[in-house]
Amino acid sequence: MKKVLGILLVIIMAGVLSTVSAEQKIARLDGEIITKATLEKYVDNFLGKEYEKMLNSESGLKKLADFYINRQIILEKAKKTIKPENELLKGHMHGKKENMRVKNTMYITAFLKQEINDKLNLTKKEMQRYMKQNNIDSKREAEIKLSNEKRKKMFGELIADLRAEHTIEYF
Repeated sequence: MKKVLGILLVIIMAGVLSTVSAEQKIARLDGEIITKATLEKYVDNFLGKEYEKMLNSESGLKKLADFYINRQIILEKAKKTIKPENELLKGHMHGKKENMRVKNTMYITAFLKQEINDKLNLTKKEMQRYMKQNNIDSKREAEIKLSNEKRKKMFGELIADLRAEHTIEYF
């Protein structure tokens, strides 16, 4: 009888520990608790298998929490900023009732296009300086590389500004 109770206790404890592990608090965004379970769903739904290994370390969980938080705050701002009649939204929604994930992704895409791609400007002087500094002969190559660098910088600044509008805490 003691063996049966001991085995039952072990099984129950394993179940409790796995539940606690899944409910492990990683971060908080404006009062919303982000758990390991939240991040597991996020990886399954958006990031894919190559990110699953990040769920096994503290640093990986923090990085995933950052990705999740960035997506949430961009989506929130996008829904406030992008009008439903936006051409990009209309062009991809085809007037049908799309699933929420596709709709949210299109809001994010339209917002990033508006805030980054549409504001990206390369001057002739900038291009010439970039080509000279990086020893590049091809205008097209320089344009691609410089555009990517500027987009990355603009994205970083946008994220920093959006994050400053929120309360973010890590556990």
